[in-house]
Amino acid sequence: MLAGHLHRYMYQAPDATRSWAEIVGGGRGRNTFQTLVEGKVEGGELVMRVHNTDAGTIAGEHRFKPRT
Repeated sequence: MLAGHLHRYMYQAPDATRSWAEIVGGGRGRNTFQTLVEGKVEGGELVMRVHNTDAGTIAGEHRFKPRT
């Protein structure tokens, strides 16, 4: 699930109580930057890149191996 509007960009890794990762996109506002979240498969892994569209940079990259 991807969510975004006036949220602040955040990545929350899976842990012992939650088996999924959460990526929240950011929007324009105080202390936030606008994001574009891109997902693609590279080398058999899901790669999620979060682009800071205000600065033209990559804010984060997260890789996920297939589950068995």
